[in-house]
Amino acid sequence: MQPQHKPKSLGQIIGLLAALIVLVCFFIPWLEVGFSLLKVTLSGWQLASGSGPAEMKVPGVMSLWLVPLSMVVTAIIIVGSLMNAHRTVASVRSTALLMLMLGGVSALALLYNYFDLNHQFNRDVMGMLAQNLVSYAPGWAVSLLGSLAVLAGGAIDLGSHGRA
Repeated sequence: MQPQHKPKSLGQIIGLLAALIVLVCFFIPWLEVGFSLLKVTLSGWQLASGSGPAEMKVPGVMSLWLVPLSMVVTAIIIVGSLMNAHRTVASVRSTALLMLMLGGVSALALLYNYFDLNHQFNRDVMGMLAQNLVSYAPGWAVSLLGSLAVLAGGAIDLGSHGRA
């Protein structure tokens, strides 16, 4: 019995575009710190590496490296799958499972750090006052949505190619 060949995969196209968007968003502002006209923005790169604006050192958040790492791996896997002339339903299904896993890892890393920061703010009165100085910028939200889109792309492919 010959394996079935599948020419295109909607989930993989969605996942690839979303992974590339998340990678771009890693370098645009995620957090704004300050008030009124005195605001400083920090990108995902700065938060993960600990290099703040104007060479200011901030504590690095190592778990945020999972976001670009999982998206690079996602993009490589999807491009490899799309370029494979002999893709089968089984290979699309395997790629879909990896997309689910990698999109989930990225989304969980983002959500973990969001809740961890909020927990640190809610420890005492000074933290609650400092919370008013920190807001999330669009880069963080788009990164979370992109990670969820990678996960959704995997679910789409798994649903449409679930039975090999």
